[in-house]
Amino acid sequence: MRFTMKPKTIALIIVAVLFVIILLQNIDRTHIELLFWDVESPLLILIVASIVIGYVIGWISHASYSRGKRSRKAEQTQ
Repeated sequence: MRFTMKPKTIALIIVAVLFVIILLQNIDRTHIELLFWDVESPLLILIVASIVIGYVIGWISHASYSRGKRSRKAEQTQ
């Protein structure tokens, strides 16, 4: 039995490995000033937080776009 991986899975593994390498190279502490906050934390946390926030914003915007598209389609069929 031959085991083959889908190209999407291979690409996901490559991106995950590159992501881990980038994170491990950015463990230095950095100074962050945001409005009234003045924090010193590892750059790794800032990178992960930015990625998570970007993912959540993309997911919310996609969900609202899809919902609007479905409602417009339903209005057209009535």
